[in-house]
Amino acid sequence: MRIVKLFAAVAVMTFCATYSSAQDAQVEREISEATKAIERNPQDAKAYTDRGEAYRQKGNYERAILDFDQAIRLDPKSAFALGSRGQAYRQNGKYDSAISDLNQAIRLGSQPWMLSERGEAYSRKEDYDRAISDFDEAIRLDSKSAFALRGRGEAYRQKGNYDRAISDFDEAIRLDPKSAFAFRGRGGAYSQKDNYDRAISDFDEAIRLDSKSAFAFRGRGQAYSQKDDYDRAISDFDEAIRLDSKSAFAFRSRGEAFRQKGNYERAILDFDQAIRLDPKSAFAFGSRGQAYRQSGKYDSAISDLDEAIRLGSRPWMLSERGEAHRQKGNDDRAFSDFNEAIRIDPGDISALFWRARFYRSKNELDKAIADYSEVIRLDPKDSNAYNNRGLIYRGMNQLDKALADYNEAVRLKPQNAAYYASRGIVHQLRGSIDRARSDFEKSLTLPETGSNWVHDTARTRLAELTPGSKVALTSPIAAEPASALSPRDKRVALVIGNSEYDRFSKLRNPSNDASDLADTLKKLGFDVVLGIDLKRNEMENKLSEFSRKVRESTTALVFFAGHGLQHLGTNYLIPVDAQLTDESDLRKMIKLQDVVNDLQSAGKVRILIVDACRDNAAVQQLAANLPKTRSAAFASGLAAPNARGTYVAFATQPNTVADDGKGRNSPFTQALLKRLNEPGVELRTLMTRVRADVYDLTGNTQLPEAWDSLVGEFAFADARR
Repeated sequence: MRIVKLFAAVAVMTFCATYSSAQDAQVEREISEATKAIERNPQDAKAYTDRGEAYRQKGNYERAILDFDQAIRLDPKSAFALGSRGQAYRQNGKYDSAISDLNQAIRLGSQPWMLSERGEAYSRKEDYDRAISDFDEAIRLDSKSAFALRGRGEAYRQKGNYDRAISDFDEAIRLDPKSAFAFRGRGGAYSQKDNYDRAISDFDEAIRLDSKSAFAFRGRGQAYSQKDDYDRAISDFDEAIRLDSKSAFAFRSRGEAFRQKGNYERAILDFDQAIRLDPKSAFAFGSRGQAYRQSGKYDSAISDLDEAIRLGSRPWMLSERGEAHRQKGNDDRAFSDFNEAIRIDPGDISALFWRARFYRSKNELDKAIADYSEVIRLDPKDSNAYNNRGLIYRGMNQLDKALADYNEAVRLKPQNAAYYASRGIVHQLRGSIDRARSDFEKSLTLPETGSNWVHDTARTRLAELTPGSKVALTSPIAAEPASALSPRDKRVALVIGNSEYDRFSKLRNPSNDASDLADTLKKLGFDVVLGIDLKRNEMENKLSEFSRKVRESTTALVFFAGHGLQHLGTNYLIPVDAQLTDESDLRKMIKLQDVVNDLQSAGKVRILIVDACRDNAAVQQLAANLPKTRSAAFASGLAAPNARGTYVAFATQPNTVADDGKGRNSPFTQALLKRLNEPGVELRTLMTRVRADVYDLTGNTQLPEAWDSLVGEFAFADARR
């Protein structure tokens, strides 16, 4: 018995590895026959080669290599045995050993399949030029070699020559229409050319031909991710992981899809697993750092990005670290990282993108526009750059330019709900009411990613445009909200702003925020109890004063700006004289729940507004010095509140931290002050607008959260104002 090493069989083994039960049985028969031949003649080198080849086809590479070792010992000049062992080494991931064997095999008796195998080994070592040279020679010797064409196509794809790659995959598919590998490779090339529909079509066919191809599911998942279809992407990554649970790449890709959906905790879990599987993956550390940054855990983000940069620096990693530094208020370090990323690669889009956002946060709008324009020049298909530049133009009241940018963003990604909502706002500002309404309605038909601000904004704006809507009515005869100011409405407010901390980091905005808000609330009919930079006993005195006034009120509001923290799910407001050396010091802070309890005495309307979700170095230092079981009790930001019959607004989402901003007020208070005087606007609508404003002001990084169990309606400003 002899195994004929047909090239097609080699190709199927190398790239598909899927067999019918009949083929499995055939391989077992070949092993049995070769074993009998060896028993009859232990010096039969060909019998060892045959059995080694059968074991290789079974995927038992170690056993195959042992048989090839024996065959070569008996016949050191067997090019076939050396080539076959080289093939087994390659399939077993031992590329240097593979190349060594294939060099000898080619010297003894070169065959096209040996050149292709060596080319494949070079490809796996990322030596694509040598790989292409070997595939060229293999194709010259055998122009109908689908194996060599597929291999060369993949090498061209890895080098970024996607058109040459597609040409080779086309010819390979013509020669072998059942090659799952060729369809997978061509799908990857189309995906890298941003032709995601063609890519998905090829991956579909690859999966039809080989339903156990984790590679094909990963590739299709990535294409779906690029189309913002994250649910389908995650489904494909799930299957890829089921087929290959050791694939760090699949976990990282699924984590990225979860990150894009705004599910940062779930993303971090996948990145954790990717790092466990591949502790030297710079990309996994970088991606986890990105997710940490987006969830407000800036120190963790910087730590991961430091490691990513150490393992394999990429400009986008420097950019991400720069953004984390910016959000921590370390402007110099942020700017340094952005500039270093651009120095390394002046064409790096992510670095330019982040520096543009940095300039925007500092109100250097011309520089921000210049960077976004450069992003667009480098990548005319970057819809986010058009969207963000449009946002700046809108803020500058250059509505024609804003509209042009939003039109392009929508054209590039017609399934993005946010782009329609943003364009609708521009149409509304231009007086194109029908077009605005059409865009807001369209945005409501599309899925959101990561937050509900888009749909909230669209609904609110539609209400403004809809005749008869309570939101839109502002005339003197309009029916005003139930809680609009009346002679019987007694309004009280407690407003505290703590900036000058003794042992916690000092804050730029809270004292300004409290003073400005108190002035505004007084003009809106509130009896305001104001406190600035209060020690613990002073905070308690102000709370007692407020508590007495609440009992006679119909409307009560509490606003706190300053440092806050959570421990075991309990929120604390921090006086300026507080210290935190161990957990017992928490007793000297003010429990937010006690403030909520005081609000319950108000007759009808209870409102709690907290801008205290800031990053605390003191809390982080204490947590770092505690055992893990105790340090885990401290979490970033504040926990979700428990406030029955109350409207509660946090400056950002639970367990995340807020931006301090660069001006007189924090972004959250700046937006709140802007909206409070809007005549007749109901509280819920007003806070939805505040959320959208904050999201804009912070470059889409901070999203206020609200919990609404308030009974009835309330407006700060009378509709007749």
